[in-house]
Amino acid sequence: EMLAKLVSFNTESQRSNLELIHFCRDHLTSLGVESRLVPSPDGQKANLFATVGPPRDGGIVLSGHTDVVPVAGQNWTSDPWTLTERDGRLYGRGACDMKGFDAIALALVPEMLAAPLKRPIHLALSYDEEVGCRGARVLIAALRDEGLKPSAVIVGEPSMMKVVTGHKGVLRMRTTVRGYAVHSSRVDIGVPAVMIAGELVHWHTATMAENKARASADNLFEPPYSTLHVGEIEGGSAVNITAERCSFAHEVRGIPGEQLDDYLARYRARAAELEAEMQAIAPQSGITIEVTSETAAMGPEADGAAEALCRRLTGDNGRHVVAYGTEGGLFQQAGWSTVVCGPGDIAQAHQPDEFLAVEQLEAGTRFVRSLSAELSRGRPRAAAQEGRRPVTWTARGEDKGMPRRLAALLLGLLLVLLPAAAEAFVWARSSDALTLDPHVANEGPTVALLQNIYEALTERDRAGRLQPLLAVSWRMLLEDPAVWEFKLRDDVFFQDGSRFSADDVVFSYRRAMAPNSGFRDYLASVVSIEKLDDLTIRIRTRGPSPGFIDNTQAIAIMSKAWAERNGAVLIPGDAASEANFAHEHANGTGPFALVSRQPQVMTELRRNENYWNRRHVALGIGTLIYRPIPQPGARVAALLSGAIDFLQDVPIQDLPRLRAQPGLTVTSGV
Repeated sequence: EMLAKLVSFNTESQRSNLELIHFCRDHLTSLGVESRLVPSPDGQKANLFATVGPPRDGGIVLSGHTDVVPVAGQNWTSDPWTLTERDGRLYGRGACDMKGFDAIALALVPEMLAAPLKRPIHLALSYDEEVGCRGARVLIAALRDEGLKPSAVIVGEPSMMKVVTGHKGVLRMRTTVRGYAVHSSRVDIGVPAVMIAGELVHWHTATMAENKARASADNLFEPPYSTLHVGEIEGGSAVNITAERCSFAHEVRGIPGEQLDDYLARYRARAAELEAEMQAIAPQSGITIEVTSETAAMGPEADGAAEALCRRLTGDNGRHVVAYGTEGGLFQQAGWSTVVCGPGDIAQAHQPDEFLAVEQLEAGTRFVRSLSAELSRGRPRAAAQEGRRPVTWTARGEDKGMPRRLAALLLGLLLVLLPAAAEAFVWARSSDALTLDPHVANEGPTVALLQNIYEALTERDRAGRLQPLLAVSWRMLLEDPAVWEFKLRDDVFFQDGSRFSADDVVFSYRRAMAPNSGFRDYLASVVSIEKLDDLTIRIRTRGPSPGFIDNTQAIAIMSKAWAERNGAVLIPGDAASEANFAHEHANGTGPFALVSRQPQVMTELRRNENYWNRRHVALGIGTLIYRPIPQPGARVAALLSGAIDFLQDVPIQDLPRLRAQPGLTVTSGV
């Protein structure tokens, strides 16, 4: 209902958004929530800002824009200003970009008011995002002047509820060259505007080539460097007359960390050189450069509060950047931790018959509800019980601490002191893994548990560097940079005793690319995967993709023969799949093997005595038991009684008691 109402307002960027803003203000007023309007300079548009919850620092800003792109010239099959539901999709201009997120935030205000929020939720609705983020600039300046200090900003642009930590900045310009017209037979005394413009166009090409030459292979963007582009150009009146005028529109898309102003300064310097040469012939000639819009880049933050919060709420642990621009860069420039995370597929934005899938609207609703619950209780990350004797662990020659795979399982906590080697280690948290199928659910508890059973081609060490795991090495082919070649280990066996080979990698990657796989986004750039021999594979991507290698750490490798033997070739939900043995059974190459599983009760793993990597990972634990305990009090009681060794999702009210308890180590984080 809320989305239908918002879609009904025609808020194309060239029009006023005041009717929609006044509706939102009245809706909030009816609920007892005060809101503030921050108008545009001409008074024809406005931003809205409102706060739900206690008036204190550390709140969360939910940011959305209210303007949409025009529908003129598009062939819609339904009225773009009337929300229409068909086949699980909600059609309407702005349904995806981004009134869906706006509607979720507004519709859930009554639930926010009913929740015992410890920190506030701020709603920020802007104007003119589609034409240069004009409204957000005015709003952010006003909020900073008022001393707003949020702990995080969540920009709800469509990201399929993935946690996006970066996008390029965009600087758009129009350059006009004023020449001096003469007959082309005396071009020596004229100033040909088109040819001068060509020199400036060439500057774009040459500068982009320099950027490409120094691009980093670790950059996730595609392409992994700042780009320059000339998209429109017009000028001249006849082939035999030096053009009196030439105008072109152009842009720079800069990766985070590169200043768009630097590009503008260098471009102006080159234009000034040419202008001096022009005016030596015709003083009335010249070059005018107009900045038409600018969108700030948004970059990943070290230990960013917004990223940590959204990963915790969504369970998404992937690294995502996007090609489109948002208001996120402006919030980040203001000094506020920012990510993009919202419902919908950006591929539907700006298109005729734009739509938001109902399941995405529901996912966004769950997300905001989880945020409200999070701010109502707050929660540290973990408490772990010390044993009587510490066990020394080594992880590939690194410093003493937890083994790598157990560190992954416990989601990055630093050190747990365990009972003597070969004893069972019991780990508990509030929820269970959703499945044992490694290609279905990309969410926290599931991934954490399965990382102890399954392995990928690569992994990251504690310093964040990509390291070989099931792959020995990899390279991008010089003769064809769209192809990656991987050499595989020859000493690896699955837990059922079968040998690991290239067939298993090809099978696993194709399986993970299925439409209903939770990991398909990691392989979105993959065109094909082929086996060259038993220990060599090649993966082709849609053009050069330096960032692809980072995604290989997310794709678990299954045994092809085991899956075929047990009817687990297809992922659950596929129409052709009658059963999925992998849902409650497992067979990986990792340090622990499945013994038994009782969903919502217990999962028991045993040490893999034939683990190929034992010389690098000391397995002092004989049995690893995972127990989901939904009730907070029961989790704490189990920890205090010694029934479990490690606890996540610690109730905040129990923290003082646990910290004071002898024999317990408590570690907390954002």
